[in-house]
Amino acid sequence: MRVSQREDRRAIDMCTRILLLVAILANVGWTQLQPDGATASFRGSLPPKPTASPSPEEISILSKRLTVLDQDLAKVRSHPRAADAGIFLKAVRYAIEFEEWYGKNPAELLKISDALLTEASKRIDGLKKNETPWMEGSGQKI
Repeated sequence: MRVSQREDRRAIDMCTRILLLVAILANVGWTQLQPDGATASFRGSLPPKPTASPSPEEISILSKRLTVLDQDLAKVRSHPRAADAGIFLKAVRYAIEFEEWYGKNPAELLKISDALLTEASKRIDGLKKNETPWMEGSGQKI
């Protein structure tokens, strides 16, 4: 009789642990994802709504320039510093694709996008010559 009581106690302990685990997992799932899509660990960190957006014509011009620079970047993709130029292209591409334009007005957005594409172009040209002038000097580098 003692053996069966010990087995019963083990079975009860195991069931209790399983139920506790299920309750914890259910609670984690419920608290992590909120109706607005935010998670408990990232609550309030969703991107704000875009404040301004360039016109479709302006976006088309940016897209064409982006395509040309993407083709140039593909020629130097094997360079160890290719990502240093690609990051600027990604910034503009993501703004276009995800409509994440943050600025006071469309003119400011175009100025920022133009500066990003210009820097990418300079870096791609440097990579073609196997030069990385943005890495020279002291301090943090972007």
